[in-house]
Amino acid sequence: MAISALPSFVLIDLDGYSEKPDYGLQRSAMDGGMPKQRARWSLPIVGRSVTLLIGGAGNREIFDSWYGEDLHGGADWFTVKLFGKPLRARFTETLTFRPTGPDAWAASATIETIG
Repeated sequence: MAISALPSFVLIDLDGYSEKPDYGLQRSAMDGGMPKQRARWSLPIVGRSVTLLIGGAGNREIFDSWYGEDLHGGADWFTVKLFGKPLRARFTETLTFRPTGPDAWAASATIETIG
């Protein structure tokens, strides 16, 4: 089954963008001296806070259909291009929409990617 892509009419606003890589750091206390630590994963799971911009008549309904049906309510993976690099991503929380004008919406989202 092919992985769905973020619809082309959705723009990602980098104002307020942040990312947090997680290598699954594990620490073990020692009887004496410094604790040992190691990464559980060779590639990080990167949490990214983004704002999705959806504009154009009818595009919110198309997005809602994509999110609900193709991603099964945001649970499935999709591809997104960030900084010119295609990434496999999934949403980690429910989207919060706010209107930004006639036929325009902004959605606060948190996604996670691998690497």
